[in-house]
Amino acid sequence: TKDRVKYNDFYMGYSMFFKEGVVTGQSNTTKEEIAQLLLFESSNFRPGTLTTLSEYVERMQSDQKTIYYIYSPSRQLAETSPYFELFKGKHEVLFLSDPA
Repeated sequence: TKDRVKYNDFYMGYSMFFKEGVVTGQSNTTKEEIAQLLLFESSNFRPGTLTTLSEYVERMQSDQKTIYYIYSPSRQLAETSPYFELFKGKHEVLFLSDPA
């Protein structure tokens, strides 16, 4: 939607501060609130398409209790990782490539 495009643009300018807030926030409540603002690339979508943690959780399989992610310098490297191969086709994986 148009609002999501606007938010994505806003996010690109401030994502570093959101990520820092999740790491350095004073309370867990604050960290959780900031975490809801984060966006991630996902194995379910083409490169460049971003998703929130809430959207990821909505798509999780009913028996899934864990958020799966891979931290790598780039999505391309993450997709060639043997760790990703374990989940490929079974579970959605979030790609984390930016330093916090």
